[in-house]
Amino acid sequence: MLEANAMEPITTLYRDDKTKDSIILYCDILGYETMIEEFGDNGFFHKIDSFFRMMEQSIERINNIIKSTNKQFTPIDKILFSDNFVLLSEITDEQRIKRQVELIINEISNIITQVCLPQNLFIRGSITRGQVLFDPQHHFIYGTGLVKAHYLENNIACMPRIVVDEEIIKLKPEGITVDSSDGQYFIDYLDMSKKEREHYNKNCRTDDNPLHPFICRCQLANNNIKNNIIKFAHDEKVLKKYLWVAQYHNNFYKNNNDCIVNGKNVFIIDI
Repeated sequence: MLEANAMEPITTLYRDDKTKDSIILYCDILGYETMIEEFGDNGFFHKIDSFFRMMEQSIERINNIIKSTNKQFTPIDKILFSDNFVLLSEITDEQRIKRQVELIINEISNIITQVCLPQNLFIRGSITRGQVLFDPQHHFIYGTGLVKAHYLENNIACMPRIVVDEEIIKLKPEGITVDSSDGQYFIDYLDMSKKEREHYNKNCRTDDNPLHPFICRCQLANNNIKNNIIKFAHDEKVLKKYLWVAQYHNNFYKNNNDCIVNGKNVFIIDI
């Protein structure tokens, strides 16, 4: 039996002065209850497990890049629970926060376009800056920064988008845009993923269409969005979320000549 003083009291283990100033991205996978009903517990688990495994591979890749080329940045930590996940990175250099934020924006953009949308998964979330403690050994996270990130996700995001807090907006990072319907800034994942693919092709110098993988993912996403609009046509609360996604995608397609084939924009989603 362990003696009473054999373990450090939790009030000592998790003191406020151990929290770290961090970039926090908090996300919720939408449609949890619907997926449980549709796929059952085991089917839902396999779907989410597949998503989380691919997400972990993506984060591991970017962390390897950070460790080898950007030692001034701390690696991206993650915590997964139920249908939620958190990405965070401790701020260690005030002069490099903007680039640190852009790395996280770029990474979540790739996760959305490469992992979420092809699997018919849509996420809502927020990105902010605040105090947080993350203990990977005990799988424990807390802090005022986490509370703020959750509030923004739950009360401000509303649609399948990742809203950007004012603390992040004032850094003017690449990869955010404003929603004309309510003035909220959110992560422009389509534009970021397109630029990432163009950059990759430029460095690799392949003869393939640089946007071919990106275009294929857009086509898969469009099919899923259209099917969801039909599926939830009589559920106004859910329908408006997929109509918002369709409008965001359409706005992106209208402003990109790569989506035009024989003088026609073939990617526009009819809504």
